[in-house]
Amino acid sequence: MDIPTLKTHTRFDRSPGRGLILSLLGASTIVGAVAAALVSPAALAAVFMVACATDVTFAWGTGPRDGVVWRVIVAILYFAAGYVVVGHPSWSVPALSIVVSATLLIEATLTLMVYFASEGASPWILLSGMATAGVATLTAGHLSLSLRVIVGAVGANLLVGGFASLASWMESERLTEPR
Repeated sequence: MDIPTLKTHTRFDRSPGRGLILSLLGASTIVGAVAAALVSPAALAAVFMVACATDVTFAWGTGPRDGVVWRVIVAILYFAAGYVVVGHPSWSVPALSIVVSATLLIEATLTLMVYFASEGASPWILLSGMATAGVATLTAGHLSLSLRVIVGAVGANLLVGGFASLASWMESERLTEPR
């Protein structure tokens, strides 16, 4: 493998800032859900909006070919989910579960498409896409989940995505450092 291939190995999703913010957001969402502090539709919408702002902020951090379109589409998706949840505060938990599972399923599909369409993409992107698909399946398959579990699942998805972004960044730093 030559050096240019190594440099493009982790082209997508390698922002340490994005990884750190999503990891902290995911962890605080899980803790808030367990402590029953973040178990309202408004809190769920706020989590989606912060994730949207994070993806938009860090989408252009690595260059024009480095996943900008993918990150912006996911940000729009998060914004739309947050907007729908805020716009319908009286929806039942199964309806919120459908919104969350559809959002995460689309994100998982996009993430897996990016992984398989990119030559030499980081395996951390694959892990993140698979975890997102798993969380989407969990929330779609059990419509009787409590809002606490749904919010916790969104937090777990953000935590895995944040860790994957950090790991991808660390991998790119390791591969591009001089020997």
